Amino acid sequence: MEWIGIVAGVLTTCAFVPQVVKTLRSRSTGDLSWLWLVLMAVGVFLWMVYGYFIASPSVFLANIFTLLCLLALLYMKLSVHRQMDDQTEYVLKKRKVGKCFGCGQCEKGCPLIVEYREKVNKQ
Repeated sequence: MEWIGIVAGVLTTCAFVPQVVKTLRSRSTGDLSWLWLVLMAVGVFLWMVYGYFIASPSVFLANIFTLLCLLALLYMKLSVHRQMDDQTEYVLKKRKVGKCFGCGQCEKGCPLIVEYREKVNKQ
């Protein structure tokens, strides 16, 4: 019966490889959910521990490799997230938020004109 576990482990583990390769090549991690990555990593880690305690090489080894793939994705997600934070800049803008009543204060500090910060990417 262990051979079924080996085949299942190879198939499910190999399923992660294309995603890791694609993420490494594209450096795009926007479609990877933080929650999914963390939950999968914790779940796979627990499966690995379970495989160790029941002395099942197929469960243990498959989950070690899958965990390494997930850690690579987590690392990429974190590094891309940090790079995006470094490239974010804010610009101060003004806009009118109501109908002008002709009070003549527009240049001196009209209460209808508000300032706000808008994100722009440095590129």
